[in-house]
Amino acid sequence: MQLGDRLREERKRLGFNQADFGALAEVSRKTQFNYESGLSSPDARYLACIEKAGADVVYIQTGVRSAEREFQRRLDVVAHVSRQAAALYLPPDQADLLQRITMAAETGDAATLGKLLAPLSERATALQQAWARMSEEDRRVLERIAEALVDASDKGSSSDKWRW
Repeated sequence: MQLGDRLREERKRLGFNQADFGALAEVSRKTQFNYESGLSSPDARYLACIEKAGADVVYIQTGVRSAEREFQRRLDVVAHVSRQAAALYLPPDQADLLQRITMAAETGDAATLGKLLAPLSERATALQQAWARMSEEDRRVLERIAEALVDASDKGSSSDKWRW
């Protein structure tokens, strides 16, 4: 995948059309098209502007997701899921573990989070590898499914089959 392809992928991930994305960096739609087509290359000013809008410029330039951004995104997902799951009925030991994981994730305490999750490391590694191999579209589908399940339980439409 070339730089232009990754730029297009980031633009679409952020929900912009070419004209609006180009406008973030004060370039025309044609210039944006040229960047995405590989006919020309964006400069540092352009990259700085789109980074402010949430584009992963490390990924655009290298093809490797920014580790810090990816780690923070995963922490945010863990914190969100943990808060939602806390509303379910859990045995006290599981509820305590879930609360400690949530606190570590929300504060960004990677060391504590690592220690808490260590017993699950083999399964977590397999899941993490599967997650890394998934396309962004597949990840969004799974996130929407999880949100739908949480929404269903929040609305009281869940039965005991949804309880842990």
